Amino acid sequence: MLGVTAAAGTTAGFAWFTTIRTATVNFSNAVVYNKAAGLSVTYVSVTNGGVATPTVTTGQTIDLSGNTSAVTDISGNGEAFYKPIWKPGSDGTTASEIDAVANGATTKYFVQFDLQLTNSGTAEAHVYLDSGSAVSGVSGSAADVAAAQSTRVSIWDVTSAHAIRTIWQDDPTDGAANTNYQYISSNSAGTAYGATGTLSNPDNSTFHLGAFTAVTVASTKANGQLIADLAASATATVRVTIWIEGTLSLATNTAVGGQVKTALALAAI
Repeated sequence: MLGVTAAAGTTAGFAWFTTIRTATVNFSNAVVYNKAAGLSVTYVSVTNGGVATPTVTTGQTIDLSGNTSAVTDISGNGEAFYKPIWKPGSDGTTASEIDAVANGATTKYFVQFDLQLTNSGTAEAHVYLDSGSAVSGVSGSAADVAAAQSTRVSIWDVTSAHAIRTIWQDDPTDGAANTNYQYISSNSAGTAYGATGTLSNPDNSTFHLGAFTAVTVASTKANGQLIADLAASATATVRVTIWIEGTLSLATNTAVGGQVKTALALAAI
């Protein structure tokens, strides 16, 4: 679960380019379901990610829970993250520059953990996010729904030169017309900009919007659904990052107090 709470600020919403508020996220729980025979999934702790030691239940289900670290809203592609530095008196409308940010000892900007995937079979396996993967509100309340809408998840391959596998926004509302799939990119660092900013569209082959399709041998895979290619007996490590995307117009005060549950369902064919 991701619980969204308010940081100090005004009564306005906290979408970066319309208001001046900053979101604070408390990571509580995420579940990884391994639905694939012949695939072993192991949690790998990331010291800087703010994730507690998980429990492993039946069916290779990994439950990440018990964390209370605060995470503030940022923007990025799941590997590199940036945050505006607002000009005094112009918060939410004009920034003086963009700062690259990383999780620190006390300040957390994202939730991050690694999963080690091992193909124990004798043939090549391709690992996908399957149907059942979801970022959704714990309930149907307005706060929970809004919190889920403003959350993004990325998975990138640590084994293969940090290749981005997916940038995933579960809710299709914001950017349904393919106009708001943006995030602040490194080429905006150190430059002054207004409310529109200097933004970059994610690679269409890695950005995924909405639910994932069920994986079968005959199915056509959606963009951002493949997360690993494993030869027989091979092992790969993928990194999962969860954050509140500060550029989304859906990140409003409605989300304050909301809670989100995150599920990753893995399949291999």
